[in-house]
Amino acid sequence: MPQITLTPEQLAKYLASEGQECPFCHKQNLRAGKVEHAYAFYQQVTCMTPECGLTWTDEYTLTGVSNVEKGE
Repeated sequence: MPQITLTPEQLAKYLASEGQECPFCHKQNLRAGKVEHAYAFYQQVTCMTPECGLTWTDEYTLTGVSNVEKGE
């Protein structure tokens, strides 16, 4: 299957939707696999809209920490 590169505008819109709509057809008909990790966290996502059907990988990064407590 040929690779497709997102335009900066498509990427920005996808990120703004918080990954809830396909970056190509803009439908909210997605199926996501479980989050995996191997040096980074990632998740396979497929648009289930029949006319689209594209697949991509969401990439996750550490953005902060919370609930820091000192052990006993």
